[in-house]
Amino acid sequence: MPPVAVPLSDRETQVADIWRGNGRLASTIRVYLSWVRRFERDHPEGTDLTCAVVEAFANRYAHERGVGLAGTIASARIALRAWSRGLRRGGVPVPEWAPPPVAPEVRPLLADYREFRSHHAGVAASTVASDLRLLSEFLDAVVPGHSGTSELSLTLKQIDDYVTTARSRWSRRTTARFCTALRSFLRFVHHRGYAAHDLARSVAAPVVRLGERPPRALPWADVQRLLGAVDVSCRTGRRDYALLLTMASYGMGAAEALHLCLEDFDWRAGTIRVFRPKTHVEYLLPLLPAVAQALLDYFRDGRPAKAASRHVFVAAVEPHGPMSSSAVRHAIRTHAAVAGLTGTPLGGHSLRHSHARRQVELGAPLKTVGDILGHRDPSSTSAYVRIATSRLRSVALPVPRR
Repeated sequence: MPPVAVPLSDRETQVADIWRGNGRLASTIRVYLSWVRRFERDHPEGTDLTCAVVEAFANRYAHERGVGLAGTIASARIALRAWSRGLRRGGVPVPEWAPPPVAPEVRPLLADYREFRSHHAGVAASTVASDLRLLSEFLDAVVPGHSGTSELSLTLKQIDDYVTTARSRWSRRTTARFCTALRSFLRFVHHRGYAAHDLARSVAAPVVRLGERPPRALPWADVQRLLGAVDVSCRTGRRDYALLLTMASYGMGAAEALHLCLEDFDWRAGTIRVFRPKTHVEYLLPLLPAVAQALLDYFRDGRPAKAASRHVFVAAVEPHGPMSSSAVRHAIRTHAAVAGLTGTPLGGHSLRHSHARRQVELGAPLKTVGDILGHRDPSSTSAYVRIATSRLRSVALPVPRR
């Protein structure tokens, strides 16, 4: 006899509707619900629906039935985390899936410096975290016994010895970035009275010339190959195609594209509002027909209907929050591999650089290109002249003959 279908409870029906609206297949929903029912036999109230409890449950289940441990834990974790998110979306109180990450402890002096850089100097959190990591390693190596609140006694010899040793394991750019962070830190500790002398001006860093490496850009034919390699028959492919086409058409970096929200599109006026996180500038651009069509295809059958975020480009898994910059980089490299584009690794800015190169080669004024890219300094745009090889050939001088 065929198995009798078990009717869904009200909670299962509600969560299954959320999954279905976000594009989950019926077969996937059945697998998810089978794990939910197994789990709730031992945990009927769901008050302990956490990652640690789920992994312990899956471990016991795998050993009792003699099945693969890694696959069982992964399958149970995916299904029950989706269940936890679905319950939360439906208004059911559930515990936090995992405890929030704890920020690494730093010396009181570095904590004070972090507060200053973040809230008074306006430095991005990622830059502050990177600088703190480098500075923490420096202090652990040079003054390991420093309490973090007493006077900081540093000598130029200690600094020079550390930088000399670091250069053997760091690239020139990383060493220069550390020296920049160290100068800022030394000015700070002198200003706050932690150090008697300001040693910042005496820190010698390797020279890294602005624009010494041309931006990584693709010829426009390769950009078209990249876009043509995206499989738009699936939901993720429609998202990636709309994302990459938008970035290539407007010269957006990952930050600009990921910042786009549903409210930024005026479909009647045919405009798109772009926000540059780096310069905090907003401006309107025309909504190009090809981009509009790709976005409509993504909205109709690609973007989860019950996504928790108002961002345009969202992750493919619950709770469908905004994509990360690493996900954009992964998408570019994945489709580039399918297109057969090998060689220099491509990042989130590669399509931005390719757009700028294309505009320069077509003869667009540098001021116009800079305005579209959001450049404040014309020298930032001039870097793209060096990679516009078609125009460079026209100004090449003939090779002298004897």
